[in-house]
Amino acid sequence: MVCDTVTNRLTKSLTTMFTKTKSSTPAISIIVPVFNASEYLEKCFISLVNQSLRGIELIFINDGSTDNSMSLLKSFADTDDRVIVLEQNNQKQGAARNNGLNIANGEYIGFVDSDDYVDPNFFEKLLSAAKEHNADIAIAPLSKVRGSRLSIKWDFKSEKIYVSDCDKFITCDQKKNTGPCNKVFRSEFLRKHGISFPEGTYYEDGPFTAKAVHLANKLVTVPGVMYYYVQHSASTIHGKQTQKHLFDAAKAKKDVIEYMRKNNVDIPPHSFHYTKSVTKFVIFPLYCVKENIKYEILYLFGLIPIAWRKVF
Repeated sequence: MVCDTVTNRLTKSLTTMFTKTKSSTPAISIIVPVFNASEYLEKCFISLVNQSLRGIELIFINDGSTDNSMSLLKSFADTDDRVIVLEQNNQKQGAARNNGLNIANGEYIGFVDSDDYVDPNFFEKLLSAAKEHNADIAIAPLSKVRGSRLSIKWDFKSEKIYVSDCDKFITCDQKKNTGPCNKVFRSEFLRKHGISFPEGTYYEDGPFTAKAVHLANKLVTVPGVMYYYVQHSASTIHGKQTQKHLFDAAKAKKDVIEYMRKNNVDIPPHSFHYTKSVTKFVIFPLYCVKENIKYEILYLFGLIPIAWRKVF
């Protein structure tokens, strides 16, 4: 009954009815990992199935959800035959995305989180810019959504090409925006370099995106469309932070720094760092040590740099 109701509602929400003809080579495969996202899935799905770009493949990976997410995904597949649904035991988002990458047929790859949504012409504009400039990556503006509040965090006023490591990393703001979701990636490029997500961790975005941005032939910014990043208390970043969360977050940043050092990535040292250790008085930080590509810096109260040494 629930599935029938959702299917009927979704059908009424679609702006175009679809034929039962699949493109053998979709322009873009959109990969959506799903874990207990039933509250947000329908809005996410409608924003994808109504994309102005018709030649898309939608790959949803149910990562061991315990709510009715899988039932919703089955109803989505009944609504549109461009939808592929995979199911796996709970292995976290990195494994889910990798499983999606393994079966993706698209010329380009896009990633959307199951609680987020995008503008109707999002993928059409990113694909057009990527192909026009022969770019391995196209990146769009991103807004954070919390309740009824929306704030633009990354915006681009014009379509520009970036080639150097420094320009690409600064444009992506790798320190704050480690995610792949407001970007599209050329599939052949990802496969050629063996770029995939770390598995078994809560923070898999940083190492994937850093490697992709570094190795991309060029990056193009795409104004005029938006990725909407929905923040809520159940999300990985904004939910309860266990010791596993904290450890994984620090390790992801450390892994990025080690990758940059190993590959001589040319970016300003201050543009990316991780917190190596914290000394607290009760709950208040007295000292913390942060490490970037070149330096280890001691901060008083976590804010005031008082000593540093070169480590690379």
